[in-house]
Amino acid sequence: MYRIVLDGFRLTLAASVAPPGAGLTIREVVARVRFMTKRVRAIEEVRNVFGSLERFLLDRERLLDMRTRLVDKLHWQLHDMWPEWEIPAKALTQPGWQTKVASRLARAEQAVQIMVARDVICRPRELSRATIDLYEKIAALVKTVAPPLLAEPEIG
Repeated sequence: MYRIVLDGFRLTLAASVAPPGAGLTIREVVARVRFMTKRVRAIEEVRNVFGSLERFLLDRERLLDMRTRLVDKLHWQLHDMWPEWEIPAKALTQPGWQTKVASRLARAEQAVQIMVARDVICRPRELSRATIDLYEKIAALVKTVAPPLLAEPEIG
């Protein structure tokens, strides 16, 4: 007599040394296999969601890095054009300062450096919008997958 042995995800036939009825019935085996299959699918879904979350976070970091490099270059470019104008660090990421710089560039004479700076000042705004959109997607994903994370002080 043989019995079906279910060990983790392995299903084997073993020679029965136990009394009859000690092994699993075919129905029990089918039920356990279905349960394990559902568990594996659930784990795969969670992996897919967390993979998406990881990609979103990497994309957000890349956007922030691009914006930072662009703003730093613009800051130095503005310093070269107007050394007397003191622009605080990280000010060019704020919409108010971006508007001030854009209006000053609009009033300045039309040199190549001014035209390039005028073009560059629009890019941090676009990158900021893209970063905010990505942050909202990340928040929605976390809200559906792991709501307790939003209760954490540094995350939520």
